[in-house]
Amino acid sequence: MKDLSSLAKTYILTSIVAGIGILAWEATLLPEEIVWEMFVLAAIASAALILKVQGATETSHYNISFLVFGFSFIFLGTPATLGVILIANLIEWLRHRYVWYIQCFNIATYLIALTAAGGIFYLLSPENDLSSIFGVLAIMVSMAVFTLINHLMIGLVIWLARGQNFRQSGVFNTLPLMIDFTMLIMGTTLGWIWINMPAAILLVTVPLYLIFSTLRMPALERKTEIDPKTGIYNARFFNEALAEELDRAKRFNRPLSIIMGDMDLLRNVNNTYGHLAGDVVLKGIAGILQEGVRDYDIVARFGGEEFAILLPETGIEKACLIAEEIRQTIEDTAFNISTSIDPIRVTMSFGVASLDHQRDDAESFIHQADIALYKAKENGRNQTCVSGKAAAPAYPGQDPPDEHHLLEGSAADQPDDATELFEQSGSNQYDQRRGTGPLSMKTATPSAVESTSSRRFVNFYVALVFLIPVFISAYLISIESTFLWTGIILFALFAFTAEVISIEIYVKETSVSTSVIPLVAGTLLFGPLGAVALAASASLGAAIKNKSPLNRFLFNFGNFTFGNLIAYALISLSGKPFSSWPELIRVLLATISVGLVYITTTFLVTGVISLQSGQSRRQIWQERYRWLAPYYLSMGIAIYILVFSYEIAGLMGILVLLVPLMMLRFSQKQYIDHTRELVNKLREKNKELTDYAQEVTLLNEEMLLTLANSIDLRDPYVMEHSRNVSRYAVLIARELGLPEEQVETVRKAGLLHDIGKLGIPESVLFKPARLTNHEYELVKRHAEIGAELIEGCHSLHHLIPIVRHHHEQYLGQGYPDGLHGEQIPIEARIVGLADAVEAMASDRPYSQAKTPQEILSEVVNQSGRQFDPAVSAAFCRVIENEGTAVIVNSARAVRGRQLVNGQVVGAR
Repeated sequence: MKDLSSLAKTYILTSIVAGIGILAWEATLLPEEIVWEMFVLAAIASAALILKVQGATETSHYNISFLVFGFSFIFLGTPATLGVILIANLIEWLRHRYVWYIQCFNIATYLIALTAAGGIFYLLSPENDLSSIFGVLAIMVSMAVFTLINHLMIGLVIWLARGQNFRQSGVFNTLPLMIDFTMLIMGTTLGWIWINMPAAILLVTVPLYLIFSTLRMPALERKTEIDPKTGIYNARFFNEALAEELDRAKRFNRPLSIIMGDMDLLRNVNNTYGHLAGDVVLKGIAGILQEGVRDYDIVARFGGEEFAILLPETGIEKACLIAEEIRQTIEDTAFNISTSIDPIRVTMSFGVASLDHQRDDAESFIHQADIALYKAKENGRNQTCVSGKAAAPAYPGQDPPDEHHLLEGSAADQPDDATELFEQSGSNQYDQRRGTGPLSMKTATPSAVESTSSRRFVNFYVALVFLIPVFISAYLISIESTFLWTGIILFALFAFTAEVISIEIYVKETSVSTSVIPLVAGTLLFGPLGAVALAASASLGAAIKNKSPLNRFLFNFGNFTFGNLIAYALISLSGKPFSSWPELIRVLLATISVGLVYITTTFLVTGVISLQSGQSRRQIWQERYRWLAPYYLSMGIAIYILVFSYEIAGLMGILVLLVPLMMLRFSQKQYIDHTRELVNKLREKNKELTDYAQEVTLLNEEMLLTLANSIDLRDPYVMEHSRNVSRYAVLIARELGLPEEQVETVRKAGLLHDIGKLGIPESVLFKPARLTNHEYELVKRHAEIGAELIEGCHSLHHLIPIVRHHHEQYLGQGYPDGLHGEQIPIEARIVGLADAVEAMASDRPYSQAKTPQEILSEVVNQSGRQFDPAVSAAFCRVIENEGTAVIVNSARAVRGRQLVNGQVVGAR
C-alpha cells in the first residue's frame, strides 16, 4: 500500500474494518443447520469466480458468482450469504494470489453492500412473501442497492488510488450495472423456484445455458453497412440496394439513375495538409452528398475518394440536376482544418448514367457512370458528364434547366402521384430484409414506388388482416366468463418489453424478437382476451421501437392476433385446458402452437410483400422466412418453461425468463459494439492494403503499357498495333460471355502478344521486300521467343500459352506447335483473330489496309480454317452491334499525329 495516497489507504482500511465488524455481528445470527448448504453454495460461487467469463476486452469479465449470491440471499438469508461471499473470495484469493488488501477490500465491499440490501429487503417485505407485489418490489430494490453500493465503493477506490473519476473508470456505465443487477435478480428468482419446486431448476437451465453460451461465444456481427470514416453507406450495401432497385425498375419499367462522383486531386490535399485533413474533407463531402439528395436516395462511399448515389424513380435530366447542384455546393464550400490557417477548397467530378432496361445489368450500369466520370476528369475536372457514346457534359454551354420544368417533364421520370401506404419521410414499404418477431413490419428505406392499383390491393389486404381477427376475437371474448387480469397484464408487459429490447441477429439480415414466447404462452393460459391483449402490447412495442405509422401498427396487431388465435384454436380442439394436460403433452402442444404461429405470420407478411414487389409468395417465403422454422420450433420449450414458471411462482416465474432475456440482450449488445470496433479497425487496415494493392496494380499496368509501347515503337507504322489487338480481343471476349477475369487476361495478352519480336533483327522484321524462307522462319520464332521472355516474370505466367499459340490455326496449319481446334487455348484463338484483323486494317510498307467489309469477308471465309468459328461469329456480332468505326487503321492514325507535330514519315 506504500504507493497509495494517505486518503486511499484510510478509505481501504476503513472499509476492511467495517467489513470485519459486519461479519462478526452477522456470524452470531447464522443458524447452524444451514452451514453445510452455505459451504456448498460457497464452493459453487468460488468456481464461478475462478472460471470467469471474459468480457469484451482483456481486462473485463462477467462476475457469474453474483447469480449464486442472489440465490443464497433468498434461500439462506443474509448471514449465510455473507459466509458464502467470504469463503468464495478467499478460495479465489488462494488461487490467484491477489495483493492482500485488494482482496480484503473486495470482500468488504460485498459484505457492506449485502448488509445494506438485506436491511432494505426486510424493511419492504418483513413477511418475506415473494409471491406478492411488495415481495417482488423488495427483491428488485434490494438487489439494486447491492449493485449500486458495490459499484460506488469500487469507483471511489479507483478515484482515490488512480485519480480516475466515475466517468473515466466506467463503473457506472449502463452495461456493467445491468449485468450485475440482472445476475442478482436471476439468482433470487432461482432461489424462489428452488424453495417452491426444486425439480423446476432443471427447466431453468435452458435460459441459463443460453446466457452462458452467449457470453462465451458471441455471434459475429454481420458486415456493417456503414462506412466508418464518412458515416454513409459502404459499397457492399450500395451494390445490394442497386441489385434490388435494378430488378424493380426492370420489372415495372421505371426510371433509375446513378451518379458516380470522384474528388479531384485528393492526393494533393493529403500531401499538402496531411491525411487527417483529407479525412475531414471526405466527411464534409459525404455530408454534402447526403443533404443534396432525397430521403429515399442512397449515398455510399464506393472507394477511396469515390462516391456513388442511387436515384430510384429518376430520369437522366433530374439526375443531372442533382449532380450539378451537389457539384456547385462542393465548389462553394470551404473546409476548415487544424493543420491550415486558411480553409481548404476542393472540387468534385461527376458521371451520370440512366438505366437502359434492355441491356444494362448492375456491372454495366456502374460502368456507364464510371465512363462518364472519367470523361469529366479528362475534360478538366469539376464537371458533370452524362454517359453515352460521347459522355457529353451535362449542360454544355448553357445553364442547368429549371427544376420545376424537369419535374413536369416526362412521366417516366416521375413516381406516381399518390399517397404512399406507409408514408414517413418519403414513401416507405415493408422492409424485405428485416422483420421483428414474431414477424412484424418496421420502417425501412424505400426501394419501390407502387402503382396506384397495387396500393389499393395492399390497403385492402391490410384491412382484412386487421379486421378479421378483431371480429373473431370480439366474438370469442363475449362468450368467455372469467379473465385473469393480473396474469394478462404481466404477460403483456413481458411481450412489450421483449419487443422494445429486441436486437438484430445476424442470419440473413433478419431480426427476430423473443416476444413470440409470451405471446403464445399468454394465449395458451388466458384464451382469446390474452391473445388480443398480448398482440396489442407486442405491436405497441414494435411501433415505439421502430417509430412505425398507425397502419403498420394495425397490420402487426392483426398479424399477431391471427397467430395467437390459431394457437388458441389448437388448445380448444384438444378438448381440455392447457394446464390440465401432462407435462410432456404440454411441451408438444406448445411446440405445435408456436409452429402454427410461425406459418400464419410468415404467410401474412409474405402476402403483403408479394403484393408490393410482384414476386411469388413461394419465392419470398423460401428466401426470407424458411430458415426461421427451427428457431420458432425451438421456442416451444421456452413457452412451456414460462407457463410452468408462472403457474408455480407467479410474477417471480415471469422474472426468471425476463431477466435472462435482458441479460442476453445487454451481453449481445456489448459484443456487437466491441465487434463493430474491431471490424472498423480491420476495415481501415484493409483499406490501406487495398490502396497499396491498387497502387501496385496501377504500377503493373503502367509497366505493361510501357512494354507494349516499346514493342510498337520499333516501327512507327505499327505504333498502336498492340493496343488495337488488345481492344479487339476484349470486345470479342466479352461478346463470347467470358468471365471478367478471363477478359482481363485476354487484354494483357493482346498488349504483349508480339513481345517476342524484340528478339528478331530489324533488317528482317522491317524488310520491305519479300522475305526468304530462312527469314520467314526467323519471324515465326517470335511467338516462342515471347513465351520465353515472359517466363521470367511470375505475374505473367498465365499469359505464356496465349503468347506462344496466338499464331496457331484452327485446322492445325499454324505455328509454332501446329495445334488445332480445342487444343489451342480460347484466349489464344481470340488474340490470333484480333491480330489478323489489326494487320488487315492497317497500312504496311508491303500492303494497303483493307476496308471493313473486306475484313469481315475474310474473317467469314477463314472461319473454320484459320479462325475458330465461334470466335469469328463473335467478331461479326461486335461489328454489327458497334459499327465499322470500331476498326481503326493504326498506321494512318500515327502518320496523322506525326504530320500535325511537323514530322514527315516517308514510305519504305
